[in-house]
Amino acid sequence: MHKILLYSSFYFPSVGGTEMATYLLAEQLYSNGYEVTIVTQTPDENQTLDKPLHQKISIVRKPSFGKLFSLCKSHDLLIVNGGFSVRAWLGAWPSGIPTILIHAMITDGLRKTWKPQDIIGDALRNSMKKRVAKHVGVSSHVLKSAGVDGVVIPNMIAPEILAKSKKATKSAEKKFDGIFVGRLIKTKGLSTIIEAVSIARKQDKFLRLAVVGDGEFKQEAEKLAAQLEVSEQITFFGSLSADELADIYRQSKVLIHTPDAPEGFGMGLIEAMCFGLPVLVNDMPALPETAGDSGLIIPQKDPNALYQNWIRIIEDQKLYKKYSELSLNRSAEFYPELVFKKWEKLFRELS
Repeated sequence: MHKILLYSSFYFPSVGGTEMATYLLAEQLYSNGYEVTIVTQTPDENQTLDKPLHQKISIVRKPSFGKLFSLCKSHDLLIVNGGFSVRAWLGAWPSGIPTILIHAMITDGLRKTWKPQDIIGDALRNSMKKRVAKHVGVSSHVLKSAGVDGVVIPNMIAPEILAKSKKATKSAEKKFDGIFVGRLIKTKGLSTIIEAVSIARKQDKFLRLAVVGDGEFKQEAEKLAAQLEVSEQITFFGSLSADELADIYRQSKVLIHTPDAPEGFGMGLIEAMCFGLPVLVNDMPALPETAGDSGLIIPQKDPNALYQNWIRIIEDQKLYKKYSELSLNRSAEFYPELVFKKWEKLFRELS
């Protein structure tokens, strides 16, 4: 299985966990001698992509069904990232190409409709579910949500982030008591974190928060911070380069990830772990699985509980040191070379 077709509906220049996970898998495949073609429905929008890998592999955007079928016929294996894709299946099924389906989202509770297109889509997804060669879940919760048996292969830490975490530097000043990293959309739970900062202020605890990422919720988040009179305690950095992000990780005490909607993994968690940051996550499915023993678990949508546990972990030096060490140890499970060994084992099983 030398020629691999990697399909992801979402890819760069779109920004998100699926996009990054697809890129990192393609990078490892290429580095280990595989010929890789990425297929996506995301247009390039005439943006220059500064990813070195893109100079070495093919990226096919918005292909017709005929083109997709042709690509499937000329490759040895199709990997579909992001769960069931009707478009990918219509190209793969007639070609007979072996297919691995990566499940990365919690699908429990998604609204169902009786529209004809949704009924047809569900039928095709059920067909795909039964016929794929292997199901892969980024967490056990994702596989359970999808209702399939499969193997858990987690996402991996970006090699450039990992390298920067290991680079010898002087101990950075901890300018921020917490850091949020992610797309700024309403369901990411940034409101809960801002409210926790406000609760702390009322108790004469001045927590400083770094917010890394961009999106349509940014303006609303800034407005909420102003209404709660904590704007001066929160720095919105927008999107950062790997170097810039590494600097902010080093300057932060803990990572906070408390989304309002289910997530399948939590990419920011594993990045923060390799810098030794304890993590604060809520009890949303899959997040405690990714976090392991690297931090504290809090109830969903509970800013008071977040405030209490945030203060607890940064003020108790013994507790902070314990979780910092556990976080570093946990991060090793997501090193690229270790995660890719699980992929190669799966490939051998399909050979």
